Amino acid sequence: MDRVPLLVPFDGSPAALRAVELLAGYRGAVSLAPTALNVQARPVTIWPESVLDASEVEAALLEAGAEELRPALARLAGARGAVRLGFPADSIVREAASLGVRAIVMGTRGKGALHGFPLGSVALRVAHAAAVPTLLVKPEARLPARFGAGLKLIVGMDGSEPALRALAQVVAWRELSRGIQISPVVVIENSPPWLKARGCSRVFLKH
Repeated sequence: MDRVPLLVPFDGSPAALRAVELLAGYRGAVSLAPTALNVQARPVTIWPESVLDASEVEAALLEAGAEELRPALARLAGARGAVRLGFPADSIVREAASLGVRAIVMGTRGKGALHGFPLGSVALRVAHAAAVPTLLVKPEARLPARFGAGLKLIVGMDGSEPALRALAQVVAWRELSRGIQISPVVVIENSPPWLKARGCSRVFLKH
């Protein structure tokens, strides 16, 4: 069976480490082929003539990125590492397209200014711009005990095209998790009068 390619942007932050732990605990029937990606932002040149050698700066950044990837590569069996220079969100989306990955798994918040941009803004940009699904993992997220060997998912539905695509994608991911349980949920903001009288302003419909 072919391995499933995934992209894991990693900057060493607690959220990024949590995303790595999620994949490290995968117990599904298929094999994963993760690529851990670190993006280093090129320094901004202020003076007309820089006193620094550009090639030396880039070499140092690439070395720093490779060092930062060590914890991720140590936890992800069979993973390869990649370091890119540029804007984080653009680099992540471009790398995902180049590798033809099935999904992007990343943390919600990064280390901040020293690494280009806070990963929170990067994560949102990637989620909107990437052509593949993006799974965002919070640093305090409670991870499944046996990820891939049984999983319960709640899919919010509002009848929109994006919501239907999300449901279709989750169904397509059944190969990644044996015995996956999907619960579509619809939230109705305006409750019927008889429910409002009982203090219920919203209705949750679960299939």
